[in-house]
Amino acid sequence: MKTYRFDIIPKKEISHKLEKELNIFFKKSKLRMFTSKIYWIQSKTTIETCDLQYIANEILSDSLIEDAYYTKSKINYNYDQFIEISFKPGVRDNRAQSTLDAIKIIYHDIDIEVHCGDGLFIQGDLPLKELNEFSSQYLCNPLLHNSNIYLKHTFENDRFDYIRPKHIQLEKSAVEVFDLEKKDEDLNSLSESRCLALSLNEMHQIRKYISKEKHNRKEKGLAEITDVEIEILAQTWSEHCKHKIFSSKIEYSEESHKGKQFGDININSLYKEYIRHSTNKLSKEKLWLRSVFSDNAGVVRFDSKFDLCIKVETHNSPCALDPYGGALTGILGVNRDIMGTGLGAMTIANMDVFCTGFPQKDYKLPPKLMPPKRILSEVHKGVEDGGNKSGIPTINGSMHFHDNWVGKPLIYVGSVGILPHEFDKNPQSPISKNQKPGDLIVVCGGRVGADGIHGATFSSMELKDDALSTFVQIGDPYTQKKLADFILEARDKNLFTSITDNGAGGLSSSIGEMAQETGGAKIYLERALLKYPGLKSYEIMISESQERMTLSVDPSMFNELKKLSKKYEVEIVNMGEFTNNGYLEIYDEDTLCAYLDINFMHNGLDQMKLKAKFAPEIFKLSPWCETNKLKFRDDLNYLVQHILSHPNIASKESWVRQYDHEVKAQTVGKPYNGINQDSPSDAGIIDLSAHGGSSLISISNGLDTLHSMEDSYISTHYAVDEAIRNLIASGADINHIALLDNFCWPDPIKSMKNPDGEHKLAMLVRSNIALKEACLTYKTPLISGKDSMKNDFYGNDHNGNKIKISSPPTLLVTGMAKNHLIIKNQFQEINELIYLIGNIEDQIHKSHLTELFDIPHEGHHPYNLESNKMIYEKFSTLHPYLTSAHDISEGGLFTTLFEMNLGNNIGCEITAKLSLGKLFNEPLGSFVVTIKERDMKTFEEKLQKTPFTLLGKTTEESKINIFKQNLNQTELIKSYKGAFHG
Repeated sequence: MKTYRFDIIPKKEISHKLEKELNIFFKKSKLRMFTSKIYWIQSKTTIETCDLQYIANEILSDSLIEDAYYTKSKINYNYDQFIEISFKPGVRDNRAQSTLDAIKIIYHDIDIEVHCGDGLFIQGDLPLKELNEFSSQYLCNPLLHNSNIYLKHTFENDRFDYIRPKHIQLEKSAVEVFDLEKKDEDLNSLSESRCLALSLNEMHQIRKYISKEKHNRKEKGLAEITDVEIEILAQTWSEHCKHKIFSSKIEYSEESHKGKQFGDININSLYKEYIRHSTNKLSKEKLWLRSVFSDNAGVVRFDSKFDLCIKVETHNSPCALDPYGGALTGILGVNRDIMGTGLGAMTIANMDVFCTGFPQKDYKLPPKLMPPKRILSEVHKGVEDGGNKSGIPTINGSMHFHDNWVGKPLIYVGSVGILPHEFDKNPQSPISKNQKPGDLIVVCGGRVGADGIHGATFSSMELKDDALSTFVQIGDPYTQKKLADFILEARDKNLFTSITDNGAGGLSSSIGEMAQETGGAKIYLERALLKYPGLKSYEIMISESQERMTLSVDPSMFNELKKLSKKYEVEIVNMGEFTNNGYLEIYDEDTLCAYLDINFMHNGLDQMKLKAKFAPEIFKLSPWCETNKLKFRDDLNYLVQHILSHPNIASKESWVRQYDHEVKAQTVGKPYNGINQDSPSDAGIIDLSAHGGSSLISISNGLDTLHSMEDSYISTHYAVDEAIRNLIASGADINHIALLDNFCWPDPIKSMKNPDGEHKLAMLVRSNIALKEACLTYKTPLISGKDSMKNDFYGNDHNGNKIKISSPPTLLVTGMAKNHLIIKNQFQEINELIYLIGNIEDQIHKSHLTELFDIPHEGHHPYNLESNKMIYEKFSTLHPYLTSAHDISEGGLFTTLFEMNLGNNIGCEITAKLSLGKLFNEPLGSFVVTIKERDMKTFEEKLQKTPFTLLGKTTEESKINIFKQNLNQTELIKSYKGAFHG
């Protein structure tokens, strides 16, 4: 192979975004760091000089703004050191693939491989050891990248002499078998060494099954369990896929000097008794429920033409290892959940919620943990690339910060899709799954690689500092966009009978789940399309390589499907057929490597039996590092400036602006609004008329960081309430709200290394109790959800001491609603009356004020679900009179007034006397609204039996005046906008 290297360097020096970090790291002030791009092309034949010139100047670079170096000529650049970063073998390189595609547009028959890298020129002679440390911490991920540092003369002499291999060529090894008739310590060792995440009891169950099936397996030529079989069972039974804790029997009790709130409870299944039960109870009156808890996403009917589907996922463990790849894979994966709902839905909107440590805080982190600032920046870039490059708008989201999210960040990603009520040419129901014995198993989209091996089991374990690169996947939005377009046309032409995505567990999950409905499947692994040779049989089966969907296809339709796939440049392959013999049979080159009973795969796992004890006085969940509070000063300007600059409250506009909200021309309620486009919205709103529908749909979320470490019961009510209020304040109807639950919990199972497991499990129970209470009271059914149960980090600090960091118990509640109209979240005109709807106590309660300052408080703000329900039901009747509305959440009443003031440069004069509690408490069930003065009498009459306060009126001068005290608007805006740049 001949190797050609190209260095593409901007004519005008472009500073790297982390140049400031470089100077901080080395405690200097004038270091410069400039970017470049590197391409290696490997060819079996010589590429002519004229072709090299064309590739360099017309394909790899823009000759107006970049110089292309592809010979050993001296680079015309002022630098002292050069850092070269490239992917390790087997890691997905999207830029290389798109570059190869571009070259082949011109050179159709050229036989080449392309590899990519990034170059960084450093002006300043720095110690190599420290520079390598900086590179590992900020510029690359040692798990995925190779990083090389050159002095100037070494780089110029040697840079063309070597190449980063795209993959390792391997000879495929034979299927392994394991004798499970061994001691318990050997079984534990097998599970740990192979990252199976199987407990000893689960290993015993598998051993018992193999023994029971001994005669049947012998007839098939099998004896001991194969690596393919045990890996499939591990993925299928993983906490990530099976949700064992939510399905377990739990004995709940309480131990508190404050008395027992719920007493002793015996729970057969949290999912069945709290999540599903509440929705089942509401389903008789919520006739718009279409499909819940049975597909890849929840489906509701809020429109005259389309059903809407919605799903939210987490990608915590992958994002801890590779924030960019983990988030990119997460958003593309949840898009595929929508694509795999019913017979295939079209994704129309994305959302995200990021929970990390405080980005601007200087933590003394364990060696293998990334700084929160880097994690936040890269997960944001991953979601941005996934949405923007797929042509899907990101319309809603939030960021939350806590010290304990440095161990394992929580990264939520979600999508909304639409399905027509019926198809024009397809007689099947759009929300149906119709696979049948004899249908072909067709896998389409991306190829299979070593990326994402053990992704499901790895995500079911606590994070350790010995992770492998094969745990990580990197998605490709361009490949997925072609796949999505292909699926929708194939659906409309009735070319397949069922569909699901390839996510956690790869083929073992997608085919295994579909085979459960037909009663079996026969798979031929040698047919799989591979990224490179040498993958083992089990790796092909469980790889989570991205952009893949599995279809069931009637044999008579396969040729037409294949013809359509060529139109969209999507690869498809027939991997076998669905059967009804009760077994999953897997062959590789005529070798039977798996023969598993389908019923045992999906129903053979014993139900776990756990104990939960709520003991808040014994087990206090507290931050892993100390937090120093500010000294309180009775100075309103001082207080509000600090409140507005808190990372949980400060403007995220610079981050949000990097997302595309306008694509698809449907987003009518954008993240920031007003003439200045800087007033934050409560919810994202889309107009389905852009697709031929008739409805306005709003999307919101709620998540509480203040109370979760103390009592998840309180925290859950805060999360649910915020999600609902965000929708109502934007014009939604309380009678058409659907919710999603996404639990992210620290390990809730007691063990030697996790002594407070029973208390954490009790917190999970209490959260489910609160969730059920809220859903039944507000009549807001849950339609989809997910849980992630091992959000802990185990490792060593810089002194070699063992350390454990557990995430706060966290519930994200996502809301989707049908809107009557759009209510703006910022003041609209001057001389309008400002009202507080709801009740805020004068006493100071737990809030961001008490988090920032050393000030005593009365615990959480009191609330009443029935009273809140009356307010929410009445809110729809107030819609004709409201000129603006905004819910009260982080930062309290003051922050709400400030955010409403921003959008249109309209100020407010608050004449009501407000205590610190009134200004900064963060109560449930409360809003700020504005109305015309002429509507005052009618409006107040409608608010009978509802707590309300006339606060004041809007003013022409863009300032906030609270009880005759003018606040410094310039400093407020500086605090709010300047504290948290993206």
